[in-house]
Amino acid sequence: MTSPARLAARAARLIGTPESCLAAKREHTGWRSYMLDRGWLRRDDFLSAPVSNQQAALGLLSAMLTYPLTLASRLDTIFPIAGRSPVLRFCVIGARAEATLPPFVWTELCSLSQRGAALEMVGPKSAARATPTARHMRDPRLSIVQGAKGAMFHQTLTGRALLTASQGSKQAADLPDLPDAFVLFNPGFGEPGWAPAWEPTVRAVIRSGKPVVLSALSERDAEQDSSFWHSVATSEMGSTCSLDYSPNCWRSLLHSTHGEETRFAQEDRHCNSLVASFVPKGAAF
Repeated sequence: MTSPARLAARAARLIGTPESCLAAKREHTGWRSYMLDRGWLRRDDFLSAPVSNQQAALGLLSAMLTYPLTLASRLDTIFPIAGRSPVLRFCVIGARAEATLPPFVWTELCSLSQRGAALEMVGPKSAARATPTARHMRDPRLSIVQGAKGAMFHQTLTGRALLTASQGSKQAADLPDLPDAFVLFNPGFGEPGWAPAWEPTVRAVIRSGKPVVLSALSERDAEQDSSFWHSVATSEMGSTCSLDYSPNCWRSLLHSTHGEETRFAQEDRHCNSLVASFVPKGAAF
């Protein structure tokens, strides 16, 4: 596998700076056309570069952009009725790499939705030591805040309050700090032995009555997560509740090294390889 440093060296001359305040065309179906049209790739340099350098640039950029584009691809599903709020608020649970991305990467979400975005990153690995606790931009309007350091969502004030409320209750709906939706990128909560840590968080999310976007590294990962979600959600809601994962055209092009020590090391794994959404009945948009 090519090292990150070598990939960066090959890609350096090909990567550009997009006009992030401009509206992005939402009909793109692949990385190459999207990056060229948005200006993430220098068109002339890219088209004249060796294939290996093109692939390096596409891979590195996709590893960053997969997070905002995966979320943007599900906005019409989780918000079927256009809301009036000029800013969409998301809580990203179990955040890792996505919490360390520079703000200009997340502005792609604003460009695609044509609204501002406020993201709260929550999780034990939500930020590297050097990541600022809050980052803000004015145009487009963007706010990225690191949640309680080292905390699982159910350990936060909002999470604890949700666990004392009943599913879909007015008590839960009236909590002041609820986001418009929750996001879990490649959570892996179906991994053997992870249930005790993830179960209270998933229960709190379901009790919020808010939409959820989830992704998975692979088909096996999605199957395990879906089984876990089905078990917890069904017990919370009293009726069958499943996740329907589908292939994500905005998955990272780089192979994921997460979980390579497991017995599934030879599996084809990419960040956000598959994506699903959960919209509870009666969710307010």
